Amino acid sequence: MLHQAVGLNTAGSVYRLNEAAEAEITGSPTEKALLSWSISDLGMCVDEMKKKCAVIRVEAFNSEKKRSGIWVEEKASGATITHWNGAAEMLLIRCSHYADGNGSVKLIDSQAKSELEAIVHDMAASSLHCIAFAYKNTARAEDSVVNHGEAPRLDDTALTLLGLVGLKDPCRPEVARVIDACRSAGVGVKMITGDNVFTARAIAVECGIIKPEDSDALVVEGQEFKNYSSEERMINKGGARYAVRRENANCNVEKMGKTKDKEEADPGMASASTSTLALVAHGPSVGVDADVLVAQLWTFVKG
Repeated sequence: MLHQAVGLNTAGSVYRLNEAAEAEITGSPTEKALLSWSISDLGMCVDEMKKKCAVIRVEAFNSEKKRSGIWVEEKASGATITHWNGAAEMLLIRCSHYADGNGSVKLIDSQAKSELEAIVHDMAASSLHCIAFAYKNTARAEDSVVNHGEAPRLDDTALTLLGLVGLKDPCRPEVARVIDACRSAGVGVKMITGDNVFTARAIAVECGIIKPEDSDALVVEGQEFKNYSSEERMINKGGARYAVRRENANCNVEKMGKTKDKEEADPGMASASTSTLALVAHGPSVGVDADVLVAQLWTFVKG
């Protein structure tokens, strides 16, 4: 079942020239990491999996829901199954049961829920991106749900949790030096991410944006930031170094940056504004050479 979840519910692909050749994996960094793990650790063969199952419907990854789904039919048995993969904190709340190490399905009672939430919290606090896999046996007549006249969507209720996987997106070695260079040049550093608050804080510490002993108040949820008044944003500006949820927060951060004479650099978003320097398009782990960044920053600060 886990092979189906990883091998079929993905936009990535695996190619082998022959059976002895090393697998060539394409896709997003997350997809490549999951496929690599499932091949090396779980012994999964994607080609065999695709031969055994027919894909009936796909629900592409949604950045708001933070999950993707696929509805498949096992050719041998005719059984139909809906698989969901996505951010653990978003998917776990949709699960009513879980599969234990022996494959037995058990109810997620209050104790099991607390234990699972603790696992997710510990992963996030270790700067791991926690991915959950869940499924539901679905009859053809109920394969989709119609909601307020919208197009049918795959059923994502009362799921069975298959497992949790933690992915590490290591910080580029030069990021801490670049952040120090920003501060030395008088450029304050802010970061915006789609991660939850625990992962956000851990990554911020790892990158040197905040210190381990700094207050949790330095990590601000996007919705909380969005509700700040203009005065509150200015008061909190010097301390709130790490905003979490992306939704509609970028423009507010950018506007706030224009109201101070000190410029703000955001390594987590790209911006065309001269008031917000885009250090890295997709976060501190992906970007251009650090020396180029320092040169760009120095030119930027000098005007």
